[in-house]
Amino acid sequence: CKDDCPEDVAKTAPGACGCGVADTDSDGDGAPNCHDNCPEDSSKIEAGICGCGVSDTDSDGDGTANCNDNCPDDSYKTEAGVCGCGVADTDSDGDGTSDCDDNCPNDPDKIGSGVCGCGEADTDSDGDGVANCDDECPRDPAKTSPDICGCGNSDFDSDGDGIADCNDGCSEDSGKTSPGICGCGHSDADTDGDGTANCNDGCSNDASKVEPGICGCGQPDTDTDGDGAANCNDDCPEDAQKTSPGICGCGTLDTDTDEDGTPNCNDGCVTDPNKTEPGVCGCEVADTDADANGIADCIQPPPTGCEDGDSDGDGICDGQDNCRNSPNSDQADSDQNGTGDACQEKGGDSGVGPTGPTPPRCLQGSRDTGTGSNGCDGWGCSLSDAGEGPGLRGFLTTSLMVLFSGAWIVYLRRVPSKVRRSRR
Repeated sequence: CKDDCPEDVAKTAPGACGCGVADTDSDGDGAPNCHDNCPEDSSKIEAGICGCGVSDTDSDGDGTANCNDNCPDDSYKTEAGVCGCGVADTDSDGDGTSDCDDNCPNDPDKIGSGVCGCGEADTDSDGDGVANCDDECPRDPAKTSPDICGCGNSDFDSDGDGIADCNDGCSEDSGKTSPGICGCGHSDADTDGDGTANCNDGCSNDASKVEPGICGCGQPDTDTDGDGAANCNDDCPEDAQKTSPGICGCGTLDTDTDEDGTPNCNDGCVTDPNKTEPGVCGCEVADTDADANGIADCIQPPPTGCEDGDSDGDGICDGQDNCRNSPNSDQADSDQNGTGDACQEKGGDSGVGPTGPTPPRCLQGSRDTGTGSNGCDGWGCSLSDAGEGPGLRGFLTTSLMVLFSGAWIVYLRRVPSKVRRSRR
């Protein structure tokens, strides 16, 4: 009657759990097992989030119990993620790689510093194996620094003269770095030192000439006598009238005044076309020997038997001579006027007759006195000699040339006309 659980030997009253169920509190948490869903967990009477035996603690206060939080101490994460608990999986540069694994978290193009470092691409534009950041010539595969010639230009020295081609105006000429006067491949040497380079000097070994000129290199084109012919072509360089010696030689003209074919230099009678030497009678007087007696007419003594004399010594007595004072043994008279051609041409001797005019022509050194029975003094001329008296006024000068022992001997004698007349 006092057992409220007559069917439960362990209980007399229902207790907290009722009859047939022990009010046992296995975990001693004050909640009998019948009301404790976690009878073995003194900290819980309900399984909660984590289940019996596991605390529903949220250590990091992120709203996720530790049992479900793989990062219970990281309020930002419930899973380790890429970076693990305590490290955010942030991808600052949005390149798909979390910052924890990205050595260049702010460079979306890189996750490692590489050659050039974060923020600069490791690009090798010219493909020469050197990144642009270390390549001063990023677009020149042959160079990584400008060096002498700059990017894009080779520093090659083709002619090996120590000057790179880019600075060498004659890259194929080791002797020059600029064309200079003569151009590449040609020396600007001035062998003769005349200020004109050999390439422009037609006489490179002649300092006085740059062109051969008339006489050629090494010989001046001087024209000493100013005749228009350079000395090299002038055999008479100091004679302006001649370029070759000719017959008379330099300094002497080859003039032939009398046009007899013999120049004056070799002509003893330059105005007598019939003679080249004075001969016996002198220039302009023929050495005629009309009577072939070996004595020229000009010095022939008067012929024997001429009472009136033979004034011109031509072998014709004055009384019959149509030119008393002009030797003309042929007595030629073309116009038959009584005056011979020889004296008519001279315009002075009128010819035959005792009253003929005084001849204008006298032998050298004399003059016509105008005396004598025939209008002159016998010979037609006389020397001035006051000491001879009126009858001996004139002297006739005659020259006798005799060939003796291979030499000509000239005899000069003066014969008074009076004495000569007396001898006749």
